[in-house]
Amino acid sequence: ATQPNYCVSGPAATVGWTYSDPIGSPQSAYRVQIDNNSSFVSPEVDSAKTISTSTSYFGGSGILEFGRNYYVRVMVWNSSDTPSAWSSTVGFSTPNYAYPQVDFSFIPANPPISEPVQFTDATIFYAPGPTTWSWLFGDTGTSTLQNPSHTYTTAGNYGATLTATDNADQSCNLTKPVNIQKAIPVWKEVAPR
Repeated sequence: ATQPNYCVSGPAATVGWTYSDPIGSPQSAYRVQIDNNSSFVSPEVDSAKTISTSTSYFGGSGILEFGRNYYVRVMVWNSSDTPSAWSSTVGFSTPNYAYPQVDFSFIPANPPISEPVQFTDATIFYAPGPTTWSWLFGDTGTSTLQNPSHTYTTAGNYGATLTATDNADQSCNLTKPVNIQKAIPVWKEVAPR
């Protein structure tokens, strides 16, 4: 059972298996169950008998919960419609809390060279307790403030990255492009002499 990237998804699992048959008959169907009880009395996920030669199954999003232990088992059928016994895999645990949902904004939207850019954190944290921020501005600049200011000295496109870490040591990051503009020339009229 492979768990998802928790920075972009809630609890879910993709179950994979290897099929073999002593007489060489190909797989014709499968059934996958995921349950928070090892007796599988009332599985949270049950694919039912699915006619397919696939050797993987995605359990779906929004079904499993954070902070739970889950057990997985698979049954397959050969081309003669003979089922195997249930095959159980090592269970898995979901994290206690959702990972940080990282977001930030900055102003001005198109910053000029040598003008401060104000970055504002908009991350949502789910784990209680202290949190940390780590900024990489795409040049050599860094910061650990929640809402830092940074000045770029060269025009160009930069990737500003915020990595947010919660009290459960769960980290996610987000990169946004920052386009630093050349300074607009100032038009100055001078009276003739």
